[in-house]
Amino acid sequence: MSLLAKFKTVRAELQQKPIRADPPVTPLPDPADKIAAYHERLAIVTEAGDVTETEAHAIAQDEVGSDIETLASQQISFWQQKLQLLPEPKDQWLAKLVPGCRAQLHADWLIDAAVFGWTDVELFGLHPTAPNVRVEAMGLVVSIACSPFSRPVEVSSLTSADAVLQTGTGARLRYSRFKATGRVPIWKHHAFHESALAFGRTGDAIARTRTWQERRKRSAKSTIQMTAWSEALRTVIFRPVSSGTAAGRDPAYGGCIDGKY
Repeated sequence: MSLLAKFKTVRAELQQKPIRADPPVTPLPDPADKIAAYHERLAIVTEAGDVTETEAHAIAQDEVGSDIETLASQQISFWQQKLQLLPEPKDQWLAKLVPGCRAQLHADWLIDAAVFGWTDVELFGLHPTAPNVRVEAMGLVVSIACSPFSRPVEVSSLTSADAVLQTGTGARLRYSRFKATGRVPIWKHHAFHESALAFGRTGDAIARTRTWQERRKRSAKSTIQMTAWSEALRTVIFRPVSSGTAAGRDPAYGGCIDGKY
């Protein structure tokens, strides 16, 4: 049999075989509500003051139906699936952000975050319309992934109230856990679920900015915005561990940072 005849035979066999699509991925359940209920019950029982800490955890476990370690493991698996299944966004800033977030998925401190009940938005939160500008809406993982500090940036300790980070230069910074309305976890951001570019830019708007002069102006404006964003991330989100709260600033949003980090 000639090579051409063999090729035609193989092609005909392949065409007759049914195409098998990959089976759909079964979404993992989000145990966030159970974790919240566990901590709520634990706080109520502990506040009563008539039981030990071990007994309080046992009561919370009985009411929720699972221990906190199992729930934390389920929570991490949920986060891992959500980030791993994210489609490639068209926006370059988000495209660079996703690998940085995925790099934190196997960090030991993430287990503590799940145990202490840190939520989706407190770790992976973004502002829905201006994610690269509204730094006060960024969760801890997102803040680490896009921080301007010297690499590597690692979480050295984490509690229910805050996290202590150490940068590549040895500087130690504190990120305070805070509640902010109007933010969404990265996997619910519209840029991953629609064809238009993020931040409200449409194809028509892009088509009107084709000239060299307009592109140059946009580039200069973008540089100014990114410089301001980098400084805002330094002064709004993080603060040195040794310093107190900056005067006139909400402690949930940190204080000023001096020097290189």
